[in-house]
Amino acid sequence: MTGKSRRRPACRKWTAGALTVFFVMFFAGGALQAGAAGLLTMEASETSLAAEETKETEKEKRVYLDIDSHYKYEGMEQSFSEGYQPVVKDGILHLVIPFITKGNLEGDRLRVSLIFPEGAGSAFLLKNYQKTVEKKRYILKDGRMVCLEKPGETEPPVQMGEREGYLYSLDLPLSGTAVAGQYAVIVQAVGYTERMEQVSLERRIFISLPETDKSDGTGDKNEGNGQEEGTEQDESGTGNEEGGETGEGSREEDSGGQGDSGSLGGGGGPEEELIRQPKILMEAYNLFGKELTAGSEEQLAVTFRNCSGSQPLYNLKATVSAQTEGVQFSGNSFYVAQTAPGEEFVLETGLKVTPDAECGECPVVFEFEYEDKKGNAVSGKEIVLLSIRQPVELECLTGEIPGVLYVLDTLELSLKTCNVSRAPIYNVQVSLSAEGLFPDGEVFLGNLEAGAWGEGTMHIYVGTRTMETIGSAPGGSDGEKYGPVEGTVTFRYEDRDGKIYEETKPFQTEIKKAQIVSFEVEEPKETNSWWISVSVVIFAGLLLGIVLLVLRLQKKNEQLAERRGSE
Repeated sequence: MTGKSRRRPACRKWTAGALTVFFVMFFAGGALQAGAAGLLTMEASETSLAAEETKETEKEKRVYLDIDSHYKYEGMEQSFSEGYQPVVKDGILHLVIPFITKGNLEGDRLRVSLIFPEGAGSAFLLKNYQKTVEKKRYILKDGRMVCLEKPGETEPPVQMGEREGYLYSLDLPLSGTAVAGQYAVIVQAVGYTERMEQVSLERRIFISLPETDKSDGTGDKNEGNGQEEGTEQDESGTGNEEGGETGEGSREEDSGGQGDSGSLGGGGGPEEELIRQPKILMEAYNLFGKELTAGSEEQLAVTFRNCSGSQPLYNLKATVSAQTEGVQFSGNSFYVAQTAPGEEFVLETGLKVTPDAECGECPVVFEFEYEDKKGNAVSGKEIVLLSIRQPVELECLTGEIPGVLYVLDTLELSLKTCNVSRAPIYNVQVSLSAEGLFPDGEVFLGNLEAGAWGEGTMHIYVGTRTMETIGSAPGGSDGEKYGPVEGTVTFRYEDRDGKIYEETKPFQTEIKKAQIVSFEVEEPKETNSWWISVSVVIFAGLLLGIVLLVLRLQKKNEQLAERRGSE
């Protein structure tokens, strides 16, 4: 009896201690879990901000290379936006191509070379025309960019109206077989950034060669052997002039008086007529220098000439075909009964460019079959180069600019663009213009392939309407400083040929005085209210009472059992 009663206080102490430890661990565990969640959220936010800052920094460091299409330089009669054509003089083509960059190139050098596609190589003397061009400074004078840089001088900062660039100039000799027509040459420029990353550009340049005067060679003297025409004949009886023609000693024998003939000499043998087959040469076409938009329809008219000075041609059949898909003709076969020597004739047909036609150069081939005056079959071919471009269209979206802005605030404007055309779009830039609003600069979204999206953010500082720059404090009344403001967001971009497009989105807002906001710090509410503590104590008391009742009942049962045993 006495031993059992001594164990009761120990049991009570153990029960109370266990309950205390349970509640302490419960509340401490909740606090640790909340703290850990807050720490993870903070680390994730800091990582996301660091990634965005790194992305913006990388975008700003990019270097872009392009052809300056806006200005004329030394040796240029037109700018590229005006349809630049190199000057051809004395069998030399003077080629000038100005390059500009956004960002710096390593060593301020650019390596430029020429690539001659199939068909263009026959017009030029093929050599290695690779050349390293150094950056120079230019200024606009009398409508032309003139070089300012002088050797040995330290370069001052670029001044207003000046421009830095790389001017590639080259004298390109024509080959002896060059004929009039339009040719394409690919210009390839390669440079490296200061981090030795390659920057390259390839553009197709169209070159038009004019027709040169060619004589038939009749009436020439035999300068090779010092003899006059008709004074010496070779073994076959024809004059020894190159090409088989004779001079004054020969006479034209055909009834028209227009045939080239060679006279048989000396022995009085039979005379034979030498026929020079007439040739056809393309002279002009109405779509030269014009860009055909995909999905459009045009009328193609090409002028050809019978280049022979003495021979007509008969039963001319011509067929036309495009060498690339996407170009269709309303009629592709033509017939001309007769064309006199030196006479022009025009072939016309309707032309349709399908919406999915590839942009670039499209060769159109005219093939000829005809007869000379003796019925001999002759064939020929001429090529017309058409330029096709895909229209570019950029869908521009901006975030909402609030209707009310407060001075000293900074606004973040989200920008989105989508290339909804079939051709790439280059150098997408976004700028904002409005009184009292000062963006941190133009936002550059880069190049967009067909169907691609571009995104960026513009940070705008809100000043007063009379403020010209950030930080200036001009005077004026409140009516001048604050009030309604109208502005524009301008999206500027280029197509593959450097043509610039702009899309403007207007907006309206109102600038008001800066708001002074007072913040009251509220004392944090206790999460453990008094009633919770009371409830815990009551619950612990009830639990202890139950334990005591159980022990007491057990004791009584033991006493009853002892009494029954003693009886």
